[in-house]
Amino acid sequence: ISADEISLQYAVLGSEPWTEIIRGHIEEKLGVHATNIYGLSEIIGPGVSMEDFEEKGGSYIWEDHFYPEILDPVTKQPVPFGEEGVLVITTLTKKAMPLLRYWTNDITSLYYDENAKRTMVKMKPIVGRADDMLIVRGVNVYPSQIEEAFSYVKGVVPNYYLTPIEKEHMCIALDIDVEIDDELVKTQKIEANTDDYFNFVGNFGKNIENEIKKRVGITTKVKVHAQDSLPKCESGKINRILKK
Repeated sequence: ISADEISLQYAVLGSEPWTEIIRGHIEEKLGVHATNIYGLSEIIGPGVSMEDFEEKGGSYIWEDHFYPEILDPVTKQPVPFGEEGVLVITTLTKKAMPLLRYWTNDITSLYYDENAKRTMVKMKPIVGRADDMLIVRGVNVYPSQIEEAFSYVKGVVPNYYLTPIEKEHMCIALDIDVEIDDELVKTQKIEANTDDYFNFVGNFGKNIENEIKKRVGITTKVKVHAQDSLPKCESGKINRILKK
């Protein structure tokens, strides 16, 4: 069914962190406003925070019900307002199972938007989980940073996997498996599995490597796959990091 045949106008999406490249992919393919909703089953489920569909980019935390803090993932001490760390939540109105300073393990930051419609504090999109952070040659890297770099290369499908390359117990590089949009390949009018195809795909991968190097500061080796050829997570949490 094409997007023109359905009457969807808005998508309220949660459960997993997602970046602007995924938002753009969804909005383009479905013709909807895609907005983020954040929650945890231990706290309330969906609804701890929510984006305004016109403002986007950050979610209002409903401070009359939840008290948010941002703590350093290592020291577990509060960080200055606006800095990045682990979101910690205390419930204010939950009666059956109140929670004090619940460690979400989600990395984000808090801020006030002077041009916003509401006065509640906002949380920025989740960067990743504290235990998903990779240290590549001394650089702290979250999968979402790699995904964000994809947005600077036209035709990347945001279904990907990262494989850390380790040497002497240190991560020295990342192997990345990613998909290329079929529509981009079709515009080149080249046949699959020909020299022209492999040259085009190879250059496509090099462009991704260059953007990651420029924007994240790490060395990667990108392998490009046809669209819908990589495994997709059908249930549970998405694991973008594969171990050899």
